Amino acid sequence: MIKPVNQIFYGPPGTGKTYYWCTELQPKYESQVSSVFLGEWFEDQLADTTWWEVIALVLADLLARGQGTRVQDVLIHPYFKAKARVQGRAESQTLQNTCWASLQTHTVLTSRTVNYARNKRQPPLIFDKQQGGHWILTGDWEEAGEALREQLQRLQQGPQHETARIKRHLMVTFHQAFSYEDFVEGIRPQTAEGDISYEVRDGVFKAFCQRARQDPQQRYAVFIDEINRGNIAGIFGDLMTLIEVDKRAVWNQDGQLIQGLEMTLPYSAERFGVPHNVDIYAAMNTADRSIQLMDAALRRRFHFIEFMPAPEKIPGTQGDGYIPDGEGGKLNLRALLAVINLRVRYLLHRDQTFGHAFLMDAQSIEDVRTVLVQDILPMLAEYFYEDWQQIRQILADTQAPLQHQIITQSPLDHKTLFAEASDHSPQGFDYQVRAPQDITAEAIRKIYHRLEDNI
Repeated sequence: MIKPVNQIFYGPPGTGKTYYWCTELQPKYESQVSSVFLGEWFEDQLADTTWWEVIALVLADLLARGQGTRVQDVLIHPYFKAKARVQGRAESQTLQNTCWASLQTHTVLTSRTVNYARNKRQPPLIFDKQQGGHWILTGDWEEAGEALREQLQRLQQGPQHETARIKRHLMVTFHQAFSYEDFVEGIRPQTAEGDISYEVRDGVFKAFCQRARQDPQQRYAVFIDEINRGNIAGIFGDLMTLIEVDKRAVWNQDGQLIQGLEMTLPYSAERFGVPHNVDIYAAMNTADRSIQLMDAALRRRFHFIEFMPAPEKIPGTQGDGYIPDGEGGKLNLRALLAVINLRVRYLLHRDQTFGHAFLMDAQSIEDVRTVLVQDILPMLAEYFYEDWQQIRQILADTQAPLQHQIITQSPLDHKTLFAEASDHSPQGFDYQVRAPQDITAEAIRKIYHRLEDNI
């Protein structure tokens, strides 16, 4: 049995953490549709749909084919069965109840055949039952079902080409407002006819784990970006134990736990474990360390892999890191990034350097000017708390001729500004960042030229 992976990639911004995910890791959790069952493709397409949406898709498909639309017809439809597998309920005895509940909850108020409390019905109101127990789409279906009709067309057509892929990975970004209710499960309000009701809904991680549990022969992966920006202890909650590699759950064909741990979740009271075939990857920018320190408990559960700036990866125009400077010479982008980072490391910290991604696509001096003014300088201003004198040191502006300065400095006369100023008043300065088009090639070259041969 393959050991689960828990990894966190960390380093300064622009060092290729997310790029590595997309190019190296995520393809390992994908398969061509031609190599898997059509039912698994349905699962991939329907994983994020709600029950009422799946039932609407089923009814629309059955009606288009001129087939029966009784509840028993819905239960055996491939879309309905695929959704049940995604939720880990393929053999559940309550699927019929789920189907009835969704149909009745979204039945039009004018129905004469459905005796379901009007105050319990919720929008969109799109179902109604005809004589003989056949269900139809009506009411708000024309408006509410527009996106579903497009999805139905894709489902009916099936995978259209051999390059279509099944994706067994989930991407989520943590932030300050992200919560346990978003990640695992929580109580969500529902409004119908002015009345508010509450129901327990699965979060993105729990729903994904349920899908993985039904497919134990395949590996699944969760990718968490900006993990250190969220309230980690609050988001993971009781999962802090369940995500440990040696606590991962394995079930037999009868659904009995044979390895690992399960816990009772607080909202739904369901037993839940993190499947053994789910790998967890996360990324964090070390420049954001002030937002929240990594939870010590989480550190013990993950392997940490550092990504640092790699100037040697910057291609330039010919693959050697150089670009034309527009004046018959060249600019060394690798040396430019390396020297800026050396000065940042000296004045601040290695975690607040700049990754090579900032200059990977630079092909001209115009590109470099834009990166400097719109990307690098705003981050330096943040790092140095608007201490422009230190930023000028990093850009080698302090000893450069005025025409080659990227940030110019001009004195402010305190005697002119303040009537009560004395001869002992401190000297003030005004700083201006040149417009990108006014930055010369020499203004960029002078940042690194003294150190170019030493890096």
